[in-house]
Amino acid sequence: MSERGTESRQPTRDDRSLKTASTCYACDAAPTTDEHVPPRCLFPEAKNLPPGMDLRKSLITVRSCEEHNTVKSKDDEYLRLMLVMNAANNVTARAHFGNKVMSGITRRPALMNQLLEQQVAVYIQDLDADTTEKTIAVPVDMPRLDRCFELMGNALYFFHFKRHWTGTVKTIPHFIVGLDAEDRNGNDFSRQVECVVDQAVANSEQLGENPEVFSYRYRENPEPACAVVMALNFYEGSKVTILFEKAAQTIPG
Repeated sequence: MSERGTESRQPTRDDRSLKTASTCYACDAAPTTDEHVPPRCLFPEAKNLPPGMDLRKSLITVRSCEEHNTVKSKDDEYLRLMLVMNAANNVTARAHFGNKVMSGITRRPALMNQLLEQQVAVYIQDLDADTTEKTIAVPVDMPRLDRCFELMGNALYFFHFKRHWTGTVKTIPHFIVGLDAEDRNGNDFSRQVECVVDQAVANSEQLGENPEVFSYRYRENPEPACAVVMALNFYEGSKVTILFEKAAQTIPG
């Protein structure tokens, strides 16, 4: 990406909740609820944390209709499961999996049972520590996961710019890796995009009051075809790029 760009307006604490928005962050429906961005279920409750620790400080909210908040609660739980299962995450994710996520699995085991039926043994090599760890890989419903991140991107855009994004949103979850030979090009592309985006947002302020769970950076106009790029980081190990792509310009013939 080129070095062209503009200064990004950073929200103040007074902006933290857009109570006066007249529409849902994702559609033109009248808002009836507050949607947390990202979903609040990703943030551990105080009862599951060491005394005095709070990972739900100043959570971002936007006004929402029911469809784009409570109706998608099962998708939020699926998103949480996919994120906390990443072996590259921090201890906060592992503790969240052992507490809240496992209790949910115990009550509703169908999804986890379905994933485990298709599990594949994999080995993770830590080159710095010269160690190898055995773990598992499970299939991912990519359209469902992309939709979760797309809505999250729309919400963050709405939060920062006070308007809907009407162009294309492209999501690249870098923590998802294909295991088949035909996935190699896709994996390489994901790594390349991650490096380029990290450089593009390097001088942008890191946002998010609870970086152990979620932090992000964004930049406007990183290149001509892209209005905004966002670099999201969950549990300090699961990175996602969101690109807000401009509509292609048609040159009269």
